[in-house]
Amino acid sequence: MPNWCVNKLILTSEDPEKILEVLEFIQKDKDNDSETGIGTIDFKKLVPEPDCQTDAFDYRNWPISYWSKKWNASNCRYDSKNNSILFDTAWLPPCPLINVLSGRFPEVIFTLKYAVSAIWLAGKCEFEKGEMVVDDSYDVSVRKYDQAGKIFEELLGFDILDSNEGKDGKNVR
Repeated sequence: MPNWCVNKLILTSEDPEKILEVLEFIQKDKDNDSETGIGTIDFKKLVPEPDCQTDAFDYRNWPISYWSKKWNASNCRYDSKNNSILFDTAWLPPCPLINVLSGRFPEVIFTLKYAVSAIWLAGKCEFEKGEMVVDDSYDVSVRKYDQAGKIFEELLGFDILDSNEGKDGKNVR
């Protein structure tokens, strides 16, 4: 069983039509979990699986090699007001795939925030025109008073400062 990474992809553009183009391109058309339509993300649209019928093709490891993920995005939730999609991935954020997406849609800025509670990891990446221009990741156990704590609270819904430890690092209970 994986550690789940909660991701928030924020789309920014001066032209709202460009954002709609991205949303239509990445949406799942069909899925076993009936999670389809605008606001979903299908990694197969970003880097399609090959149509290969040979025994030599390794369907089991192909997604890891080409998506850096074993499974597709899941549990997608769309916020049309903020042009963002909240979704889950196994283990870590799909930064390489978002970079591919940014190269395909150069008029849109892609900001990816992520949090993995099991390993106290949070971060933010930004992609423009096929380039990662921001790559900030944080060990939340060390940097909980700054951006890391804010990302954890935003994505996971809890304030890590509301714990047994005070701001001075001493146990308060």
